[in-house]
Amino acid sequence: VGPEELALASQLMLPLLGPEPTTAHTFASKSGTKQILEDAHVVTPVGAYDLYDEAEVMAILAKLITTYVEFPRWLLKVEHEFGGRGIAYLDVHRLKELQNVDWATVDLEALKEALVQEMREFGPKRFKVVNTSVYHTWTSFLKEFRRHGGVLEAVPAECISSPVVNFFIHPHGQVEILSAQEQVLSPQYCCIGGYFPESSVPEAPLREVVEAIGKAAYAKQILGYCTVDFVVYRQNDQLHLWVVDLNLHQTNSASIHSLTNLVCKVSGGFGQTHNSLTLADRCYIYSGLIYHPGICAIQHTAFFQLCKTKGISFNVKERAGTLFHLVDTLSKGCLGLICVGQDAEEALSHFWAAVEFLQYQLDNTNVDDSQTNFHHVAAACRTLNQSRLLALANRNRRKQKAVADPDYQEGSRSVHGENHGLEGSHKDQPTA
Repeated sequence: VGPEELALASQLMLPLLGPEPTTAHTFASKSGTKQILEDAHVVTPVGAYDLYDEAEVMAILAKLITTYVEFPRWLLKVEHEFGGRGIAYLDVHRLKELQNVDWATVDLEALKEALVQEMREFGPKRFKVVNTSVYHTWTSFLKEFRRHGGVLEAVPAECISSPVVNFFIHPHGQVEILSAQEQVLSPQYCCIGGYFPESSVPEAPLREVVEAIGKAAYAKQILGYCTVDFVVYRQNDQLHLWVVDLNLHQTNSASIHSLTNLVCKVSGGFGQTHNSLTLADRCYIYSGLIYHPGICAIQHTAFFQLCKTKGISFNVKERAGTLFHLVDTLSKGCLGLICVGQDAEEALSHFWAAVEFLQYQLDNTNVDDSQTNFHHVAAACRTLNQSRLLALANRNRRKQKAVADPDYQEGSRSVHGENHGLEGSHKDQPTA
């Protein structure tokens, strides 16, 4: 919602479904969302926010690195960026000052000063910018960070999944969960799509966290569509849940779920009903918008006729197959894939076939990586297929153990965190 929508609503004397522009501007930034998450008392990544000055950033980063030695990587996020555009990271093992450090006898203050000096002097060699098509160098990224500010966050050693939950805050304060999906990240930290249903986290922790965030947002006069991004990671043989971001608008994941629900009558929330959030009668995978110069050259009628011939189609009666998400026409150079199945394996099978079909149709000759993201979609497809094969192998292994040992019981899937057994707290985070 911007000033134009506010002025139009005032002229028409209609209520505005969403926060006022000033409120949205305050809390939609990376640091603004941290304030809402703090009020909700949920677990967020170790880090700091409201950072602008380079010297301050490096000093806080040095303190965090020496305090939380269990985290191998640290992220810098530009305040106003989105979709993985404004992210740079530092791998701790690249810091020469930390090599061969004896933590029992080291002078921490001297080590912090040495780390600050190394990071400032060798920044371009120590920090890596994720999206170099937006920020070509560390220097350009740092310039943008100083101009707009940003946040600093830890990255766990073993990240398991990145679920998202879409919800709606009603004008009277009710928090309604709309859907929960698993993000498909390719390249790292850049979400290109997702799949439904989310299965890495039990229902109770996600629901409790989302409702707490919704209430905290409503207290700040925020209404309408929102999306929460999570990270699930394993530490000491236990799963932990972090809230990493909050979007105060209707995101792509929410829109795609609504579209798929319209066509396929996919169940609401996390599963079959709003009271059962772990099962779904349909699964789907969304590729995100695939852009490639070759799509513009494809003839609309011939393309979809060939799709039908090759079995890349959607069965309305069975509510399964492949849907194409078009932005106007193919002449715009992009399209999306929504692949639906009765289970995850069937959805992935449709996705694999559709990606393979597109790969055959698109000519990659003289196409630079900056002109397309198809290689990222194909990589994500391969990763999902490998994960499926690994899951099948683990399932068979558990069945064999159960047959061999009648007393065998699978380990608990509990997730740890504040207010529902979750461990860790944003209260321990240094702030700017």
